[in-house]
Amino acid sequence: MKNLKRLKNSRRGVSTTTVIAAVILIIIVVVGAYYALVMVPAAPQAPVASFTFTPTSPLTGQTVTFNASASTPDGGTISNYVWSFGDGATTNETDPVTTHSYAAAGNFTVILNVTDSEGQSDTETKSILVVAAPQAPVASFTFTPAAPSVGKAVTFDASASTPDGGSISSYKWNFGDGNITTVTTPIIVHIYVAEVNYTYTVILNVTDTEGKSDTETKSVTVTITLMGTLIMGTQTRLKQQLIRLKHTTTLDGR
Repeated sequence: MKNLKRLKNSRRGVSTTTVIAAVILIIIVVVGAYYALVMVPAAPQAPVASFTFTPTSPLTGQTVTFNASASTPDGGTISNYVWSFGDGATTNETDPVTTHSYAAAGNFTVILNVTDSEGQSDTETKSILVVAAPQAPVASFTFTPAAPSVGKAVTFDASASTPDGGSISSYKWNFGDGNITTVTTPIIVHIYVAEVNYTYTVILNVTDTEGKSDTETKSVTVTITLMGTLIMGTQTRLKQQLIRLKHTTTLDGR
């Protein structure tokens, strides 16, 4: 009977000890979890890289603006923006906005890498399609005869002018004697009137349907011949006679 009581008391003692140990273990776990969650700082998180570019379909030689202002840090601030434009050009900036132009047409892969003040980084990649820009036409002309005379017709021919896309829509001629004429066909005739030999600067400006233009300049020396001298002298005398006749008529009218 005494042995049975001792056994019961022994079992009660073991049960109490186990409960106390379990409670202590729970307290340790809770306290440890508290310190892990509250007292230990969270690891730094990476920023998020994001950018846009305008225009969205740029031409060769056109300035493209890349804007990474939408990139966001997760703690700290973004400290630098590293750009790779896909054509071999790269740049490292502290400002989110940068510009670049492409010399050749094609599809290029642009990579932005942003790094924040905590040393964390992120990357975004986009493709950009660059289209070849319209090229200017080439102005070219000839004139015949090569040694024109005063009062004789000179034929100017711009048929050798070539567009680079589209077609040539206008030919603007400056004959150097005050006459400026714009036509839609490449051939034009002009007559120089002068009392002495003279060299004129002729300027041709061609414009194509894409709004591009080009210019060619040539010198044209016009000589006065004996016949031209006679013609010019006759014209001068006729002008003088007309002036005198007009003057006489005015006097008679009084």
